[in-house]
Amino acid sequence: MTTGPDQAGQPAAAPASAAERGEHWWPVALAIVFVAGLHVALPARYRVQPAWVVPVALLAPLAVAGPRPGHPPPRPPAFIFPEMQNPAYVPATWVPRFIDYLFLAFWTATAVSPTDTVAVKPWAKLLMMLEAAGSIALAALVIARAINILK
Repeated sequence: MTTGPDQAGQPAAAPASAAERGEHWWPVALAIVFVAGLHVALPARYRVQPAWVVPVALLAPLAVAGPRPGHPPPRPPAFIFPEMQNPAYVPATWVPRFIDYLFLAFWTATAVSPTDTVAVKPWAKLLMMLEAAGSIALAALVIARAINILK
């Protein structure tokens, strides 16, 4: 493969960057299958019936609007990741991937805080607040249930 001009005098196309190629769909699908498996593993009285509803509801958006190849139009980010502030540690073409957002969601849910990633857009801030509130509510329900069992 040459990097100079082609036969017509035009510059040769550079290899597509990660942003131009799009993201692989399989990490997202694997996470959804894992969550769907947890749902199906629940006792019948605790899960949505029929059992296939939740897996289909989770996989349908991925099938319809999942990651697509193609360079997205430039727009301001909703989240500022540490890699964006430290370009010396990552390539100039770095873009957040599914694992970056999964990492953000995990720490927001478990630490009830955004840790090292900053939400910039109002909708991103509201979603992170909703996730943290859900984590607090779940912890309160588990603690209340544990106390109820002890009595």
